[in-house]
Amino acid sequence: MVNQRESAERKRYVTFMVLPHNSTREVFRLNLPHWLAWLLGIFLAALATGLIIFFLYSVYVFARLGHYYALQAENRAQAAQIKTFYQKTKELETGIRELEERDQELREILGLKKLPLKMPNRKTGDLKQSDLPEAISQNIAALAGYISAKNNELKFWHDLGTAIASKFNYLPSESPVPGTVLSRFGLRIHPFSGKSTLHTGVDIPIWEGCPVRAAADGYVTYSGWISGYGNCVIIDHQNNYRTLYGHNQRNLAKRGDRIKKGQAIANAGSTGLSTGPHVHYQVEYKNSAINPDAFLNLNIRSASRLVQ
Repeated sequence: MVNQRESAERKRYVTFMVLPHNSTREVFRLNLPHWLAWLLGIFLAALATGLIIFFLYSVYVFARLGHYYALQAENRAQAAQIKTFYQKTKELETGIRELEERDQELREILGLKKLPLKMPNRKTGDLKQSDLPEAISQNIAALAGYISAKNNELKFWHDLGTAIASKFNYLPSESPVPGTVLSRFGLRIHPFSGKSTLHTGVDIPIWEGCPVRAAADGYVTYSGWISGYGNCVIIDHQNNYRTLYGHNQRNLAKRGDRIKKGQAIANAGSTGLSTGPHVHYQVEYKNSAINPDAFLNLNIRSASRLVQ
């Protein structure tokens, strides 16, 4: 009877035992009622489940945080790229304005009509942040294409301008000395003979010793004395034009010398048939004297009709 009572009592409890490694120590026993043991088991299972869920959620949160920080870094990189694109666009626009200014200058120099300012088609208006990099890239491509086309156009104008400038350099276009023409081209009463004769050039009074300068590039075909003209220099400009500079005090250029426009070729004087210090300046075209008035102090624009 006692044994049955003890057995029933044991069934009402759950015993937990902890066995020590040292056999000399007592065994730890914990007797818990069944309902408490079940509660403890449920609690421990819930705790373990909670820890597992917390661990998994922490892993998920850290992964999301990593993704968030990666997105932030990407956004910063995109913002820096957008800023770089923007600066590049501004630089290209500045380059375009400079090209347009050069174009207008070339047109003005060449005596051509100015054209309205042209700009390439670019994306404008409100754009989403995500669309900005692509839009700016397209704008840069449009600007770069425009600059390339403009460079080709400017090269054409440069080559044309260089050709015209080369012709202009060989065209008589500068007065040999500063001063006002006293005696013009055409019929006049000769100061010595008193007869009506053709004056084949213009006379420009100047002080004795003043540098006489070449009206254009060329080479000296004659440097010496010519009856009536005194000391005289003749320059061939290799385009059917020749110029003659007479009454010089002294010739500086010699026959065969290559001459540049504006180079001093003589000193003004009053040699030959002359009433005072001056330069007799004569322009010839195809060996015939023509009126030099049209060739005094030209610029490349006003000379363009003469260099065709």
